[in-house]
Amino acid sequence: GTLQQHKNKTKQEQYLALGLKKLADRPDDAKALYELAVQAAELEQYATAEQLWIRLLSQQPGLAKGWCNLGYVLLRQGKLRESVNASTHALAIDPAFTDALVNKTICETCLYTGDEAYRHAMQAQQYCPDSPALLGLAVLALYRIGNVTEGRQLLRQLRAAGTDCRELFSGVRCILLQQQGDCSELATVVQAIADASSSEAIAESTSSCS
Repeated sequence: GTLQQHKNKTKQEQYLALGLKKLADRPDDAKALYELAVQAAELEQYATAEQLWIRLLSQQPGLAKGWCNLGYVLLRQGKLRESVNASTHALAIDPAFTDALVNKTICETCLYTGDEAYRHAMQAQQYCPDSPALLGLAVLALYRIGNVTEGRQLLRQLRAAGTDCRELFSGVRCILLQQQGDCSELATVVQAIADASSSEAIAESTSSCS
């Protein structure tokens, strides 16, 4: 229940604090840096995780997973351009790193509008057509440029495959609200698609924000 979850989180926070204290005595311990960065991200302590990943990557700049994880925690803090840069580093090391491509495309979805956002999303989806997350981002791109028909087709594919993208869509919506608060119709489009993705009926009308 909720009480047990709270106790577990408190224990995890204590372990993290202890680990960070021990790290002061061995600041270059790559294994400890990696494990603590993962723990910090799991506890949503993204600023702490960011600093730990940066320290690790200064030692191991060829670690694609480290760059990808740095991109993720930067994304969760709304540092979208920095996240794109980190994800691009990961992809330069490992071009097939789907998680890095997803992080990068989420950021680009939120940084750009209209045709530019569409171009980035469709390029990513074509590169990795089997990724449900990238397919979901392609849906958002299609709706945003007013191509509802093709967007509906992709939504049907997602539902047929048993994929629920509500969390992805809701996350993008939150970032858009933070980054482009003056473009409320854009966030409304994202929320509308999130609702449509989990229902049999897909909205007939949608707004385009460019």
